[in-house]
Amino acid sequence: MRLGILIDGRIARWQLQALERVRADHELFPLVCNGHSAKRSPRHALYYLLNLFTVRNRLTRKVELPPNRLKFVEIYQFSPTFDGAWATLPDDLLEWIAARKLDAIVKFGLGLLRVPSPEALPIPILSYHHGDPRKYRGRPAGFYELIDKESFVGQVVQALGSKLDAGTIYAFAESRVIPSSYRRTLIEAYRLSPYLLSQALENVRLGRPIDIRPDGRNYRLPSNAAVVRFCAVRLWQSVLRAFYGAFIEKRWKVATATVAPAEAPVHALDQAEGAHWSTLPLNPRYSFYADPFFGHDGGEIFVEALNKQTGKGEVVRVMGDQQQSISGFGGHVSYPAAFEHDGRLLLVPETVSWLPLTAFDVTAGRAVPVSAVDIDEPKILDPTFLRWDRRIYLFGNVLSEGENVLHLWHADDLGSRFERHPASPIRVSARGSRMAGEVAEWNGQLYRLGQDWRRSYGDGILAFRITHLSPTEYREELAGEACFKKVRGPHTINRRGERLLFDYYTEGFSPFAGIRRLLGRF
Repeated sequence: MRLGILIDGRIARWQLQALERVRADHELFPLVCNGHSAKRSPRHALYYLLNLFTVRNRLTRKVELPPNRLKFVEIYQFSPTFDGAWATLPDDLLEWIAARKLDAIVKFGLGLLRVPSPEALPIPILSYHHGDPRKYRGRPAGFYELIDKESFVGQVVQALGSKLDAGTIYAFAESRVIPSSYRRTLIEAYRLSPYLLSQALENVRLGRPIDIRPDGRNYRLPSNAAVVRFCAVRLWQSVLRAFYGAFIEKRWKVATATVAPAEAPVHALDQAEGAHWSTLPLNPRYSFYADPFFGHDGGEIFVEALNKQTGKGEVVRVMGDQQQSISGFGGHVSYPAAFEHDGRLLLVPETVSWLPLTAFDVTAGRAVPVSAVDIDEPKILDPTFLRWDRRIYLFGNVLSEGENVLHLWHADDLGSRFERHPASPIRVSARGSRMAGEVAEWNGQLYRLGQDWRRSYGDGILAFRITHLSPTEYREELAGEACFKKVRGPHTINRRGERLLFDYYTEGFSPFAGIRRLLGRF
């Protein structure tokens, strides 16, 4: 596509990252306008002060356009006209756009903009909005979500219309709300924003908008009194967070339950809530067991076990009443995903802190590296393999991008080069972008399980029905979500026949909780 990029001259770092992600597939035409300074009211003075320490961060910092890196086709400079705070695009710019046959405009500047008529500008002007428009239109991003104790901040790329933040939506994502920090909440949001532009452009090309009704309340900048109350609550939340980190720890356990054949993972989880659980006994040397996976059959289980002394994760193999610690790992190990390959069982755990993604053979209680996975991003969180239609697919998060961006790779074989799937990233959200167990068939349908990160780590799962999976296409749809009511969790689920394997946790006081958290960082 031929894209006009509407800017004031400099752009935010996250906006530059968005352009870098689409530069290889689209032609870029910067439309550079002269700046226009908005008037600031004393009624919002404290918000502008808060802005200096929160909204202004490393991702919103302004940077110069790097033309050599982005390879612009042609740059056009213009002077808009203003009616109060609203800008209008001049006729000479509209004529220039028509002559260059641009397909869309991406708005990264100019503030409030009156959209030309379809006759004057028949292509869409795409703009970001940080807020779920079903509830939060207007500004500022994330502020009222924190006040209302929401669990996430929505993000959209929309086609501008006549009503503020109520245009047709072409990309949508969700980032976590962090109650103790407005700054971190915004950083979480802007970290995900660059991934939305490519999705929006593809949906514009296909004429495939997202079915979201942007009919939420239109918010304005907060008063000075509202900012004072806002900051007081954030301070109290920071105190609670510090106390939790120092003295409260999650006591993870692994259990199994027998459930009747279920149509989908959420239904099986609902059954497990009311069934008798068989909880694995915890070896005294470990603080918890979590991330359970079946081995060769339902009688063999691998779990992550947190060593009390080192604060590092290890792998424990469970066979009936017998438990065996697996040696041979050189650092922290988690998510011990099992994968059948050439007639033998391999473990491909998460080892990002000390080793690129590697498959291990477990023999006589010792893990022996078999093959490093040939992939462009070797540090993968919660790597989950699937053999499907004579190919191997890999789901996982890239360490440098975090757990809210789920990628997909594929290869002919485990020892072959894994190529990034053209649909990757396949999900950008705090809901369901981190894997929660193997991808498996339920009642003839293929399901992917993802963790719910909106409020706290490990507080439930979401099930996604995979409708299209091939080397060129991937599509999934949300099929349900669930969490336990009597305890917290789960965040990993696997199944063999009628046996459901999962983890859960309770929270308890411990004077050593903070110490163990510190040990786990080294």
